[in-house]
Parts: sequence; structure tokens; C-alpha cells
Amino acid sequence: MKIMITGATGGYGTYAIPFIKEFAPNAEVYGIARNKAKAIDLENQGIIPRIADYSDIDSLVADCKMKLHT
Repeated sequence: MKIMITGATGGYGTYAIPFIKEFAPNAEVYGIARNKAKAIDLENQGIIPRIADYSDIDSLVADCKMKLHT
């Protein structure tokens, strides 16, 4: 199973990541980060980071499709 967490480095992600890791321990978990520094924080939690900016919807959609549907 693949799971994408939006807002992974914000308040939502702070709560969602531990919950998802507990209840879906075998899932391939991706998290959206706004920049490389925040992506490193996700990697340290065992999350596969994806850098995307919500203000650029085309790049966000393209990144999600490429990573989750392959």
C-alpha cells in the first residue's frame, strides 16, 4: 500500500505520521515537504519525502502521479 501525506511537515503531519506508521507499518509512506530542509526531517522519520509547492498545482499533480502510479 502507498500512502501520501499532504502537509506532512506541518501540524497535521506531526500527528498523522506516527498514527499511520503504527496502523499501517508495511505501507510505503510518502510525505510532501515544501523544501529540502523539511524533506530531511521526513527522511529521519522513515518517510519518503516529495518536494512540492501547493502554489504550483501542476508540479504537485505531476509529482504525485509519477511517484504513486509507478
